[in-house]
Amino acid sequence: MNLGAQLYGFKEEELKMRPEKVFKAIADIGYQAVEMPFVLEASSLLNEYDLTCSALHIGSEGLLNYVELLDYLDRHDCANLCVSGPLGWHDCSLENFSATCSIINKAAEEFKVAGVKVHYHNHDFEFLKSTRNDITPFDILNKELDITNVGLCVDIGWLHLTGIDPVLFLKEHASRISYLHLRDFAQGRSVALGEGEVKLLQIMKTFDLLSDLQWLMVEFEPTDNAYQYFARSERFLRANHIC
Repeated sequence: MNLGAQLYGFKEEELKMRPEKVFKAIADIGYQAVEMPFVLEASSLLNEYDLTCSALHIGSEGLLNYVELLDYLDRHDCANLCVSGPLGWHDCSLENFSATCSIINKAAEEFKVAGVKVHYHNHDFEFLKSTRNDITPFDILNKELDITNVGLCVDIGWLHLTGIDPVLFLKEHASRISYLHLRDFAQGRSVALGEGEVKLLQIMKTFDLLSDLQWLMVEFEPTDNAYQYFARSERFLRANHIC
């Protein structure tokens, strides 16, 4: 497994206005890769600081721009695409999630030919039960996403906030998990790894079960303290022999 930084932790203005400072800091801390939270031209900075672009993160509707996406991924030598949320984002109906699965499955087939793996990234709304029955959007995703082409990008923090035990979830869905976002929270507030309530040490013990997992990404909510949070998170992981 390789360790990277989800640059979503930086405020958008900082990332757009001072990208060289951001990339240099991430490399100096010791990360091997960055995950791009949106399309940002950074191929020269990746080369300059010997960083890998582990993934590009987009909404489901972004999959419709196949040619542009593939061109961006190719320029950044990026082999992963993390997809968040349903079509239209706010429409969390089971029918819309089913339609979203069809779009993701079709796109994943095309990206696979180009050597790109698609992963679905969860938030909290995927686990809210329908008012009509006990089915959740995640039940739809788990049933209808093509397991041969679409992996799960599991966000540990969102699982924790929804009251789901991340350890049990990882064990139950181990065969589908291909990408992981490590997060920590203290009383609902996003913090550096090891400084909150998430059972990170127990979660780490499940990693041997995740045979398809290649990337561990450190993530937190955008903050002015992103440089410090990334540094403290990396020290926590190194102290616990994760990197």
